[in-house]
Amino acid sequence: MFSFEFASELVRGEDAAIRKYGEDDFIIWKYVGQAPDGQSARSGSQQYSCNWILYRFADVLLMKAEALSQKGDYLSAYNIINQIRDRAGVGPLSIANSPTAYEDAILEERALELSFEGKRWFDLLRMGRRNNYARKSKLIDIIVSNVPSTQKRILATKLTNPNGWYLPISKDEIERNKNLTQNPYYDF
Repeated sequence: MFSFEFASELVRGEDAAIRKYGEDDFIIWKYVGQAPDGQSARSGSQQYSCNWILYRFADVLLMKAEALSQKGDYLSAYNIINQIRDRAGVGPLSIANSPTAYEDAILEERALELSFEGKRWFDLLRMGRRNNYARKSKLIDIIVSNVPSTQKRILATKLTNPNGWYLPISKDEIERNKNLTQNPYYDF
């Protein structure tokens, strides 16, 4: 993992996005008001008080880089990616001038930069849906790579149907709003 102190705040890696406080015990820092050590605390907050959305500058820059790369402006996208990597204290990337190469590089950079911020699934969905599901198999490969080997084939089969990428709508919500229809994947 990358770890680097920037303006008195760690921005990546252990003791930044996550904190280890036991042999096999980690916490996701943004969800914790005070760590069990009694010394590490997020300023001005109470435990589990993170019920607001925050867009960090790096997130906005990576959105811009993604849009530029999809338009074919690889030089501008490259400069933005490396601006973020430079701030994080890691070296520049070497990326081929193709939408797929840039999409993969930006997806990986977003995974590193925005870890534990709840954005990964939406990044994967956007990539999987782009250009009429042209990279659906890449989405499936990424997701399946993190499951036990006994579940890989089952999950890969379920994910071939893009409707399976979304959760069912609660029965109570459908009863409250007659304009809603159940996700077809779960409609029996």
